[in-house]
Amino acid sequence: MPPKMCNLKKLHTLTDFVLGKQSGSSIKEVGVLQNLHGRIRVSGLQNVNNVDDALEANLKDKKNLSELALKWEGQTQERDSRLEEKVLEALQPHASLKELIISEYGGSGFPHWIGDSLFSKIETVHLNYCKDSLFLPALGRLPSLKELTIRGFHRVETIDEGVYSNDSPFRSLKVLHFEDMPEWSCWSFIEDDKDSVFPCLEELKLRGCPKLVGGLPNCNTITTLDIGECPKLEFLRNRRYGSLKTLRIYNCDVVKSIPLDYFPKLYDFTMSYCQNFESFRFAEEPPLVLESLTKLDLRSLPKFVSFPEGGLHAPNLKSFYLIECENLMSLPLKMLLHLELLDITRCKKLTAQVMHWDLQTFTPCLRRFDISGCGEELLDSFPPELLVLPTSLATLWIEKFPHLKTLNIHAFQHLEELTVSNCDELQRLPEESLPNSLSLMQIGNCPLLERRYRKETGEGWHKISHIPQVWIDGIEQHRS
Repeated sequence: MPPKMCNLKKLHTLTDFVLGKQSGSSIKEVGVLQNLHGRIRVSGLQNVNNVDDALEANLKDKKNLSELALKWEGQTQERDSRLEEKVLEALQPHASLKELIISEYGGSGFPHWIGDSLFSKIETVHLNYCKDSLFLPALGRLPSLKELTIRGFHRVETIDEGVYSNDSPFRSLKVLHFEDMPEWSCWSFIEDDKDSVFPCLEELKLRGCPKLVGGLPNCNTITTLDIGECPKLEFLRNRRYGSLKTLRIYNCDVVKSIPLDYFPKLYDFTMSYCQNFESFRFAEEPPLVLESLTKLDLRSLPKFVSFPEGGLHAPNLKSFYLIECENLMSLPLKMLLHLELLDITRCKKLTAQVMHWDLQTFTPCLRRFDISGCGEELLDSFPPELLVLPTSLATLWIEKFPHLKTLNIHAFQHLEELTVSNCDELQRLPEESLPNSLSLMQIGNCPLLERRYRKETGEGWHKISHIPQVWIDGIEQHRS
């Protein structure tokens, strides 16, 4: 920072205050800046060598600061953890603070003021990569806390009653994120009244907690649940999520089957990289109709083999992605009358079945169809005779069919966008019958097509030059 900052006594805004190796003591210059408003970010705090300098910063009296970010840097083993604990204690802000962010702090614990109920206006707390901390502060005492992120606490093993710390903890909390917690294994809740732990929680995210076991808190208010890289967490164990609208599951090998009727209001469901997942099912009969479900995205599920026998029962589903589900053989096409997007990518067994579907009957509103092979399919013509594409289709993406030689013209009468990629033997497009509606053509990694249709040198360029946008290998031909 520039020298003599203390001369700017009427300064209102100082968003960043950076402490260098030779200027750690300059933090005390903040002390005379009594008119600071809004947000301040103090970084390089590892360079503060004297606790008295931090005390002289006098953050405690700066009542107009609403956001405070404190950042240490460098390897913690090269720093004095006890000194950092004292410095953080000395940097206690005014009780009017609304947002607190602490990053890369090297102490093993936190001072009492973090989590003190006197900070009744704090709404947001982010604690990032405090890797040597052994426990979390008593954040449950903050009455107005709405958003809490705990990230990169590599030595924390247990989160228990010490975090809640009173009879009605986290009474305003709506968003709770835990990320990169490699040693965290036990999450205890208040046993005598479980509903009081997080009474207002709407969004819960758990990512990178490989040792965490057990279940989740009993929160019927959750609308968004994001679980990733938590291979031992049994979050579905006899639990129903009556308010859940968005569910994301990533790399959770403990999940083998999911009862869809546990999520009656689900709107958006994404699941990926769950190596042991096998099936969807309904826990009760008759099956629940998933009226709210509009997006289903399933990726890299190598053991996934089936949907419920009677179908998906999602009449309002609009977007359906199936990517790298190599053992899935069939789709629940019934009751998908409002489906607008269908993406089938590298699903070897399913792709063979697709070629016999009547999509005009089962998905009459389909606007986009993406189909990508595994590079082993023997398909030489698309669409094959038994595959009936709906007349509503506006976008078609065909990829990785190395033996494909022809595209049948009857399928493209209302098409607006056509993409063909990685089809080595495809020689030409249906030039004479390309629809007037076509506004975008994309060709990639198709050597025979590229040679024929490239502007200037391709003998077939004049056959497609009327299309407003033509892209070949990432180059827009009208501009080349």
